Amino acid sequence: MIRYRSLGAAGVMGASAHLVSIGDAAVVLDAGRDPRGGGAPEVGPAQRAGARAVVLSHAHLDHSGGLPILLRGLPGVRVTATPATRALVDLALADHLRRCRSQAGASGLPFSDAERRAIPWAERAFGRAAPLWPGGPDCTLLPAGHLTGAAGVLIEMAGRRVFYSGDVHLASRAWQAGARWPAGPVDVLVVESTQGGNAALDGLEQATLEAALLTALADALRRGGRVLLPVFAFGKAQEMLVLLHRGRIQGTLPQVPIYLSGLARAVTRACVAGADPGEGDADLLAAALRSCRPLTAAVAAQPPVEPAVFLAGSGMLGDGSLSNGLAERLGTRAGDAVFFVGYLDPETPGFELRASARDTEGPDARFTVRSFPFTAHAARQDVVAAVRALAPREVVLVHGDGAAREHLAERLVRETGAVRVHRPVPGETLALAER
Repeated sequence: MIRYRSLGAAGVMGASAHLVSIGDAAVVLDAGRDPRGGGAPEVGPAQRAGARAVVLSHAHLDHSGGLPILLRGLPGVRVTATPATRALVDLALADHLRRCRSQAGASGLPFSDAERRAIPWAERAFGRAAPLWPGGPDCTLLPAGHLTGAAGVLIEMAGRRVFYSGDVHLASRAWQAGARWPAGPVDVLVVESTQGGNAALDGLEQATLEAALLTALADALRRGGRVLLPVFAFGKAQEMLVLLHRGRIQGTLPQVPIYLSGLARAVTRACVAGADPGEGDADLLAAALRSCRPLTAAVAAQPPVEPAVFLAGSGMLGDGSLSNGLAERLGTRAGDAVFFVGYLDPETPGFELRASARDTEGPDARFTVRSFPFTAHAARQDVVAAVRALAPREVVLVHGDGAAREHLAERLVRETGAVRVHRPVPGETLALAER
């Protein structure tokens, strides 16, 4: 029998952590924590099930931020991940500690720097099937297309197969190739549903979206403007950097400076060093990094007057961030603009700026504010097509709010036939694919 239980937040997009058991073999998949605060993954069920391995799909904090806390309750358990994920997790956790320390002091730290350094890693390359422990289930990591090193996780034992998508993007973007899923069928698919309720992505081609952004950028820059693209350091920064670099090479964008903030530069270097050849064009990413300028606090405090593009964290204009400071200082020249290229939480300064800009469009606006729906998560029609090809007996929908999971569940049942779809709630254990 296969069992599933959420160890994190079952019905939202953050704090992903899952316990999967095939017979007596129990594995924890991801150990996320809400970066804005909140609890760590629930370790008790993993202890009672005798979990002997943790497999990390990728480095974003909502999948990795609770890892040192989880490991306190699972001594001796090793963490399997790709080499790139290991490197990026180290950067992500160190930056998280730095921000927690600056906001709340040492007493507010969720874990110590010593715990971060002591994570017992077991690196594994893409495509290599091997037991997670002697006599345990085989584990194969496959590219997920979401972030450098991000993996889908195939667990196999005694003829049973479970595939966990992690966060996944099925189409290619900028420099990164799309996800590669295993050949079907599988018994159970645990799949993200982030975009399950987003009709705006239906039929939207990546090339069309990229062209729209480049056109808007070129217009603003040719009018003498400076354009801020608030980006997350892990993933979005690399995608935008390559897109802009390619635009300059092809002549779509004028030859203006591109500035990239510090953490994003460190992450980009790690992506270049750790990217698997099958993940995308790391040489193109490296060239894009060489072509940009450092975005320092001094530059953000006194932005250059000539046209330029700023790739600055945070992606949602978090208080005290470089992007927040730049947004306050732009607006003195014609063409100045802020272009959002990802999700905005309703409780963030970025969301507030976008909402207020809708009331001040036109000649009275301080600068232009626009949004472009770039995403590192698969569109719902792509998920449905991939599920149909994988032919799972049962599907568990995770990493999505209630509306997203409900809509995707309805489409999967309607368009894939007899597949059973589950939307787990906290504390619920699912018995799956019983023979």
